[in-house]
Amino acid sequence: MKKFFRKKFLILGFIIILIIAVYGCFKFGANPETAMAATSDNVAGYAWSENAGWLSFNCADTGSCETSDYGVHINQADNNFNGYAWSDSLGWISFQESASPPDSYGFSIFCPNACNAYNNCTACYDDQTQRIYGWAKILSLGDDGWVKMSNFVAGAFGFPKPFPIKFNQEEIVYGIEFDPITGDFSGWAWNGSDNDNGLGWISFNCADDGAGGCEGHDYRVHSFSYTSPVLSDLSAPNWSLGQACAMYARQSFLRWQVTDPDYGAYQKYYAVGWNTIDDPDVPAENYIKAQSSASQHSLNFENLDYDTTYYWWVNVWDDKGLESGTSTGPSFVTYKHEFPRVDFDWSPREPEWNELEGKTEPVFFTQLAAYFTSASPDVDLIDCGDSDCIYDWDFPVGTIILDGSETGTSTLVQFATEGNEPEERKVALTVTDSDGFQCSKTIYVNMYFTLPTWKEVKPE
Repeated sequence: MKKFFRKKFLILGFIIILIIAVYGCFKFGANPETAMAATSDNVAGYAWSENAGWLSFNCADTGSCETSDYGVHINQADNNFNGYAWSDSLGWISFQESASPPDSYGFSIFCPNACNAYNNCTACYDDQTQRIYGWAKILSLGDDGWVKMSNFVAGAFGFPKPFPIKFNQEEIVYGIEFDPITGDFSGWAWNGSDNDNGLGWISFNCADDGAGGCEGHDYRVHSFSYTSPVLSDLSAPNWSLGQACAMYARQSFLRWQVTDPDYGAYQKYYAVGWNTIDDPDVPAENYIKAQSSASQHSLNFENLDYDTTYYWWVNVWDDKGLESGTSTGPSFVTYKHEFPRVDFDWSPREPEWNELEGKTEPVFFTQLAAYFTSASPDVDLIDCGDSDCIYDWDFPVGTIILDGSETGTSTLVQFATEGNEPEERKVALTVTDSDGFQCSKTIYVNMYFTLPTWKEVKPE
């Protein structure tokens, strides 16, 4: 492995002797392999320091959990670190200190949730940038033991300058990143001080630029891997006859369901494409990507033609940036034209209601409906007339048909009075055009209450 650090033999020799005396040591192999995490902790594997050797993140790495149960954990509820790593030469490395780190929690502005002394947090994972921010602490080194997980300079993390550097050299970009797909950490952390003391760089992955490659020493720190969201229950057009009648015919709701087994994960983006041919390579005007957790996308008269078959596709991304992959929804056919416009008139507008005489004034109803055709799908309404549409009148129970019928263009009726108060009467008309599209209209006829006629007579 390449040597990038200027060794501090005297200082490190003293430190190692002190640690061995105080902590003892664990026996690690010279060429450790990536290991599975213990049940209670979800971070495992090894990091490498040129000046300290292997740093183990889980007792499962060494098979020592029965005698020394340790590990590092990322709490998936808030993305904060806790727990301990171990070094044969340095002892415990803490990720849950209550002491204030050198930047006084300045790093916490990058954390998704609170990370401070109150919850013993000194490091966090930002699942939007996939970066680790904050500090760990080598307890045996006291205040000189702080390990900086990343520098806050914008830009890509890269291989840093050789040892030593100053903590306050803000132009240097370095840090630890996490790949949610593979579960592997990568990059460099830093331990050092302004007087050039410290371990220097700590590599979290043998594939890191400058780490010398993985041949002969395959190591990495790793954790859980996130799962891509899964699409299901795709449906369209989700636009009923009643909705088309009440509003307009050219409308569709493309809907889907998303499941994501990762804790707290949610859909952050979706992309929808639609086309008149069964080809997901859609033109730009038929494609949209939106930042939204909505599980549907609406198409309307601006996007759809009448009497046309459409094919569509959807893809979603979760808040970790993982992609579901494109799924094909069921094709659908738009309606041929707009639905009939239903209207009718009646006279008198407020018929008389006479309880003593047991009758109401007859009311004459006549349809005023119109319809569209495929040749003129949304303009030039045509009057229904006697034969172009089917009619279905709906009157209250007990209504007497005096002339015409309940399926005619007009009808004369008399509402029942027995057992009814002089209140409004509900009347509806449903009209169906030649393509089977139907709409209804309902009105309430107000009754005019008249007092009975009377005549004063002389008592006998």
